[in-house]
Amino acid sequence: MGEPLSIASGVAGLLSLGIQVTQSLISFYSAYKDQDSDLNQITQNLGNLLVIFTSIDGALQNRCPRIDRELVESIHRSIWECTGIWFIESHYFKNWLMESNSFLWINGFAGCGKSVLCSTAIQSTFHEAQRRHNVGIGFFYFTFRDDTGSVYATESKFRYVQCHLIDLKRARNQNQLEKCLRSLPRDLDETYERILCSIDEDYATDVQRILTVLCVSKRPLKVQELVDAHAIDLTQPPHLEREGRSYGQEDLIDICRGLVEVVVISENNGEKTSVARIAHFSVQEYLQSERVLQQQAKAFAIQKKRANSEMARICLAYLLEPELAESPLDEKRLSEFPLAHYAALHWYDHFREGSGMESAAEGLILRLFGGRAKSFLTWVRLHDLDRQPKKTVDLNRAVEDIPTPVYYTALLGLQSTLDALIASVADATTVMGTLNARGGYYGNPLQAASARGHEKIVQILLDHGADVNAQGGKYRNALLAASVEGHGKIVHILLNQGADINAQNGYYGSAFQAALVQGHEKIVQVLLQQVANVNTQDGIYANALRAASARGYEKIVQILLDKRADVNAQGGEYGNALLAASVEGHEKIVQFLLEQGADANTQVEWYGNALQVASSKGHEMVVQILLDYGADINAQSGRYGNALQAASAEGYERTVHILLDYGANVNAQGGLYGNALQAASSQGHEELVQILLHQGADINAQGGRYSSALQAASAEGFEMVVQILLDQGADVNAQGGELTMPFKLLLSRSVKPSSPPTRDEIVQLT
Repeated sequence: MGEPLSIASGVAGLLSLGIQVTQSLISFYSAYKDQDSDLNQITQNLGNLLVIFTSIDGALQNRCPRIDRELVESIHRSIWECTGIWFIESHYFKNWLMESNSFLWINGFAGCGKSVLCSTAIQSTFHEAQRRHNVGIGFFYFTFRDDTGSVYATESKFRYVQCHLIDLKRARNQNQLEKCLRSLPRDLDETYERILCSIDEDYATDVQRILTVLCVSKRPLKVQELVDAHAIDLTQPPHLEREGRSYGQEDLIDICRGLVEVVVISENNGEKTSVARIAHFSVQEYLQSERVLQQQAKAFAIQKKRANSEMARICLAYLLEPELAESPLDEKRLSEFPLAHYAALHWYDHFREGSGMESAAEGLILRLFGGRAKSFLTWVRLHDLDRQPKKTVDLNRAVEDIPTPVYYTALLGLQSTLDALIASVADATTVMGTLNARGGYYGNPLQAASARGHEKIVQILLDHGADVNAQGGKYRNALLAASVEGHGKIVHILLNQGADINAQNGYYGSAFQAALVQGHEKIVQVLLQQVANVNTQDGIYANALRAASARGYEKIVQILLDKRADVNAQGGEYGNALLAASVEGHEKIVQFLLEQGADANTQVEWYGNALQVASSKGHEMVVQILLDYGADINAQSGRYGNALQAASAEGYERTVHILLDYGANVNAQGGLYGNALQAASSQGHEELVQILLHQGADINAQGGRYSSALQAASAEGFEMVVQILLDQGADVNAQGGELTMPFKLLLSRSVKPSSPPTRDEIVQLT
């Protein structure tokens, strides 16, 4: 029997071949499509076919066959025995199964059971395939999520039936069955209310815990993770009590009848894992709704903040478990504490989302950060949220490499914990040493709090002796961190405490430039009041005016010029503010700079001048503004030599027209391509080649990388451009230039001249 994946591989191969062939045909016919209407139509049809092939190929590339198989098996496990037998025994299905090239369509409204019938059909087909040789089966399951009310209503009806089939199955005789049928609830809400109220009183709090954990967990929980989450006793002191509180998988499902289910999934490593989850989205919606508060099942209501607070305490108590903290941390030990990774990763998320109920967990946080050093180290090794996501776990991390608890309180904004940690230190000198201890991604607690925007933490740290100008970490100092991240109030606090506004950072330069680069206008205005020199040269943008001009911050440009910023100051990648604004197409800033005396013809080695960079980007309005302010249209410099060559190389026809209308020399020499015609020819811009020839471009002009326009088009394989040039009298025998090669040889090879010709090719053409 053939394997489904083999069939899928074959289909993928055929699609790949189809895409390659279609692309080749399009390339071939495109060269002649303008000469024949039938060829043009063929090219369009091939283009449409290519889109279809590419879309199907993309869909197949992104699918995971394992998910389809698991979905079918999951559906099949949930249905009653003999469900769908009528379908697979019908002559429709049997004919489809036995006949070649047959087709069977199951049509019906959403929720009528098509997926169930399909799963039955697929399972039956697999059984049939086992009796037949050389038969493979390939199938795809497409799931569609729709949040509209009609789909919700349909799914609710079938969920209602599913819940009550469980009750009906428990009936032992005809009388019990009829009693069950007569007492069915009216809707899902009443169904869930009845299920919850029927839970044995001895198990009610256990079910509450299980439902709470599953409803607020950040990812699906493995069964053993859920078991340990339930095993945490939150009575004082919170602790793990496996012997008294643990449930087996079957018992867990039984006490949560109809509300929770366990499914088996495949991990990335291929291993099977049992995952617990809420049985249906409508269960969670009901538990978190206002409706449940008006019903007898209100004790099971899940309020998001309260539930997250409870989950935070569960995670913290788990991390504080002595056996976890006091043992060597390795994979074997962690296998005995399955919830450890989740607890380390998500306790703070749950704590934060339990906003307004922090006090319940603060005692546990203080124990984690202060009372149990080993627990703190275990948490950081399991998940260091100060590190990048891919480097958060390091079970063998050295103690001296781990920042202090004070650092993490500053990072997370844990005010009461920070107060308690400071209060626990006997003298002021020791406190200052603790607050200024170096380490962590941000270098010190003050920079961490400043970067994360924790105003109260910043103030507490400064009040107790934190060094406002301490250097180190990502941003080098706290002021720069707050300026980059846009925390205006913290900038005020730091400045009032004597932060050095001129302290440097290699990338941004100063806090002033950092705020400017990020566009934090209010912070820029605050910092400007204390900046002595707005023309200081530092950072990636060299000076403040150039940074604001490149980023397009019009108001800040005006503020800087009012502060007497040098409009022609040089430095940085683009050389000056006018060039920076021109390359980005900021029309208003370009005009404002010119009005303030910016030199439109300042030359920069690589970019040339403002007109050339604007032309290379096709910024038509900027080009016109520069020309109106006296930019030299034929100025020679930079990569492209002049503005016309820049626009021609990049294919901006309208910009070329503007430059020609303003008197650009169509035959000006210089730059990478020697002249505008060669630039346009080397890039295959057919329309531009014709425009330039019409304007009098010298078709045989020598110079530049390819020596001539014809050699440029030939070397790069642009056949239509070659034809245009030949029709206009280009010299076939012209030679020279950096990439010199006989024209006939270039034309014969359809390759770029970077690979040398073979001896046979040379002999054949000479």
